[in-house]
Amino acid sequence: MYKRILYATDGSPAARNALRHARDLAQKHGAELILVHVFRHIEEFGKSPYFSEIEEERKQAGETVIGQAMAELRDSGVTVHIEPCEGQPAEAIINVAAVRNCDLIVIGSRGLGTFQGLLLGSVSDRVVRHAPCPVLIVR
Repeated sequence: MYKRILYATDGSPAARNALRHARDLAQKHGAELILVHVFRHIEEFGKSPYFSEIEEERKQAGETVIGQAMAELRDSGVTVHIEPCEGQPAEAIINVAAVRNCDLIVIGSRGLGTFQGLLLGSVSDRVVRHAPCPVLIVR
């Protein structure tokens, strides 16, 4: 039923729970797993005199999130493609799902979003409303 499953992660506990579901579904259906981690636009950090340090910390944090997911997938037998993106998380996830022709998106229910996310709605809410395929939200 599923050939290509997109798993989006920000490293949050809900995202880690979602990974188990994405992995199990990919194993059951012999599907590829597209691992997406979205780096926020660097402009969100302002014009700090510590710009290069902030940029390096952001990069290292993203690599850690991707590395943790890959470690859990290592012996699963699932083919994994990594899609690091930069921008707004919901829009990037939706775009990758469309471009990669994904059959399912698996995402955590509440990530590590900002206070703005509480006011404007969560990433998972926006993904559900605009995704080109079904979405599984995991708590």
